[in-house]
Amino acid sequence: MWHANREGGSRDLRDPRPPGLSIRVRRVYEDPEPGDGSRILVDGLWPRGLRKDAAALDDWLRDAAPSCELRTWYRHDPAKFAGVLCRAKTLRMA
Repeated sequence: MWHANREGGSRDLRDPRPPGLSIRVRRVYEDPEPGDGSRILVDGLWPRGLRKDAAALDDWLRDAAPSCELRTWYRHDPAKFAGVLCRAKTLRMA
């Protein structure tokens, strides 16, 4: 279900994010940029070679990260991304 917004665009009404909220995915090793907003790491493991004081992160959400089993199955294969989302939702509901 889609809804037209005042800016002339449209959004999926099933999307739980508030209108205007944007999420960008970036590598934790990249330097922060002025327009970044909150920087949140969603990973169960701390990145190798990165000191916690040098990470410039606002939060680290270990529990929101995919399981080791799911990460192993995915192996960064873009063709499996839809399957990752489906499996992650199934695991969260269990």
